[in-house]
Amino acid sequence: MNFFSEDTIKKIKQKEIGVKIFKNLFDTDFINDLNNFRLNKLKATINREDATKISFQFDSNELFIKLHKIIKKELGDFYINDFSPHFITSKFPLRVHADTGKDPLDVIGQNILIPINIHPSDKKPHTIIFKNGWYGPSAYFTTKHTDGYDHVLKDMNGNFIDVFDIREFNEKIKKTKENEIVEFSGGSFLINNLFKKQILKLVNSRRYNIRTNKHITEGKNFDKKIYEKYLSHQPYEDLAGLVVDTIYEWEIGDMIAWDRSRIHSSDNFLINGLIEKTAIPLFGSYEDRPITKEKDFF
Repeated sequence: MNFFSEDTIKKIKQKEIGVKIFKNLFDTDFINDLNNFRLNKLKATINREDATKISFQFDSNELFIKLHKIIKKELGDFYINDFSPHFITSKFPLRVHADTGKDPLDVIGQNILIPINIHPSDKKPHTIIFKNGWYGPSAYFTTKHTDGYDHVLKDMNGNFIDVFDIREFNEKIKKTKENEIVEFSGGSFLINNLFKKQILKLVNSRRYNIRTNKHITEGKNFDKKIYEKYLSHQPYEDLAGLVVDTIYEWEIGDMIAWDRSRIHSSDNFLINGLIEKTAIPLFGSYEDRPITKEKDFF
C-alpha cells in the first residue's frame, strides 16, 4: 500500500540509513536536566491512561537547543513535520506500527528515540525494529481494520483493555446507572458520570494511526520464541511475515535512529515488571512542511 508517489519513494529510499545506535551520546547530567525540566517545567499535551505526552520546541530553552545540536551533529539537518518534539511516557506497550506520517509529499527521514527514564530503573525495555518496510500512511499492523476509533483503556482491576471501537462502548454505557459495572472487550468498567465524559471525549477524537493488515505475508509465521519473549502484548497472527532486524535494549544516554519506513514495536515491558518508560521520540523529515497539530488527533 503506497500513498507516497514513486518519485517521493525514490527520494526517501536514497536517504535511508537502516538502523543506527549511538551509545552513550548524552552524559548523565544532561539526561537528568532534561528529565527534571520535563517533570517541573512542562505540562502534558495529551494525557491518556496508556501514555502521557509533553511537547516542547527546540528553540524554547538552552537544554533543547543543545539537544538539537547534538542530534544534528550525528544525523545532519532534519525537520519535524509530524508533531512537535516531545517526551512520551508509555504505561502500555505500543504494538507493531510505522511512523510514516499522513503527508504523501513528505520526504520522511528517520525515527529518533532517546531514552530518558525507566521505572523501575533496574528493568530494561526494548524496541524491536523489523526489516520490513512500509510506504503507506502511519499505521498499526493488525488483522483487524479500524477507522481510528480504537483505544486502550484501563479497567477497574487495573488491566489495560484494547477497545476496538470506542463508539460502540460509548453506546453501551450511555444509559447505565451511576456506579454500575459494565463488562466489555474482556474488561470490567465502573461507570460514573466522569468516566462517561472521558469516553465521550475519545468518541469525538480519532487516533492518528490507521489499522491495516496489508503487511501480512500469508504462510510466513513469526518466530514463536521472539514473540513470547518480547511481543506477547499483541496477537501472534498480527506478526505474520515480519522479520526482525534489531532488538534494541534501552540504555539511558543512548540514541537510536532508524528509517521511518521501517515497521517496529515496543516489547511487552509489563511482563518484566516495568511500570513505565519515558523517551524523546522525533519523526524526522528532509524537507520543511507544515507540522501536524497535536489537537487534531488524540
